[in-house]
Amino acid sequence: MSSVRDRAPDGIAWVPVPLATISQVVEQLGPVDGEHARSLRMSVRVPVARALRIAIRRRQLGGITALLTTASELRVEPGIAPTAGTLYVGFVLSGSITLVPPDGPTVVLGAGDVWAVCDWSRVEIQCADTTRALHIVLPESRMLARGVRPTARLMVLDGFRSLRTPLRNFALSVADPGWVPTVVGELVAERTLEDLLVGLFLEHQLVSDAGRPEGRVALRARALAETGRSHTNTALNPALLAERLSVSLRHLQRAFEGSGTTVAQAISAARLRTATMLLAATDTSRYTMAEIAHRSGFASTFELRSAFRTEFGMLPSDYRAGPVKAAPEEG
Repeated sequence: MSSVRDRAPDGIAWVPVPLATISQVVEQLGPVDGEHARSLRMSVRVPVARALRIAIRRRQLGGITALLTTASELRVEPGIAPTAGTLYVGFVLSGSITLVPPDGPTVVLGAGDVWAVCDWSRVEIQCADTTRALHIVLPESRMLARGVRPTARLMVLDGFRSLRTPLRNFALSVADPGWVPTVVGELVAERTLEDLLVGLFLEHQLVSDAGRPEGRVALRARALAETGRSHTNTALNPALLAERLSVSLRHLQRAFEGSGTTVAQAISAARLRTATMLLAATDTSRYTMAEIAHRSGFASTFELRSAFRTEFGMLPSDYRAGPVKAAPEEG
């Protein structure tokens, strides 16, 4: 019986993985549509005479997925079902991963390295034997709505490193099957993962801002931090935020240009995220909608209802009755 083989530049002969093995991988990944399952069967290769060994731990938190994988030597060819609009952030915990984009140099990653890919369907991936990696997957729009725009389709997130360890450790704890969260716990964990990812990307972008008196990324980071602290003040608006940051309103607005969101949207989204937490918590059930709106920074229940309709397509009262397990995007 013949089998399809191809020989990579490193001299290794690669062969397709048996259908039964791929089916086991798909089961571990959780909900995967038929197109992705078929493309996995077509794209995954292993060295000839070697079996694929892979273990996957998966945790879904609203729109964010945390995956912990341990795999034997394998190669995933370009051509996986389109993943445009999905952002993948990965940590190599042990072993090595090689990424081969269609229009750039090959990237070899070792233990401790962090990378981000905006479209897996165009990247070839090769893992060394017994490579362990942590993956965080989310819609790219989540970052755009927070004022963070990936600067390339494939990035190695070097530069400032202060948030690497907190993000890695928190994502690992979230992926632990022993963690059994409440609805509020899931909302808090999802929000924390997103906040840490925003910080990771902002730190990476600060490298290109270095040497400027006040680069756009640095100012945007300060604005987002101040918004996080002060959004429950109903008086906070773009003009007051600019005043608190000691810059002109126009200068602040320019810092958000091209980031995927505006100053006003960032403030509104922070308030909406606080409102979802209050509505989901059982010990705040005594609060009226007016109190929820005020404690979140909305000037009126009308603003609160409008924000919920835009984000969730439902009223805050419906959310309180059965909150969806997804933290709102900021925008």
